[in-house]
Amino acid sequence: MKVLQITGVELVKEKPNTSEDFFNRSTVIYTEGGREIAFELLYVRFFEEQFAQQAGWNKDAVLTVENQAYSMKEIAALAAILSDESLRKKRKAYINDFVMFSSFFQDENVIEVKNRLASAEKLVKNH
Repeated sequence: MKVLQITGVELVKEKPNTSEDFFNRSTVIYTEGGREIAFELLYVRFFEEQFAQQAGWNKDAVLTVENQAYSMKEIAALAAILSDESLRKKRKAYINDFVMFSSFFQDENVIEVKNRLASAEKLVKNH
């Protein structure tokens, strides 16, 4: 798997009667087996804040790889597909369980995320 692009955004309300402003979307685009694949992870924003507080992390600069800081919302989709291979068969996933979300950020998985980001050539990081 070669990571091409990562993106993390806080959703905003498009209509006054929606709850989009409670969610984040993390996207990773990667190649595997000669195919370009995009995966989106939608999750409750509070999980990010809660996990960062528990782990003592700055959610806006969870990892630094080659002088580039990455936020939790930028790496969440990559962490998810590295942690749970069944997610690689999906294009999108919605996580509404804090325990599942936090499992994506276990120490060994964070090391793998760092390795993937370090080996990515000219990684496109969009906000």
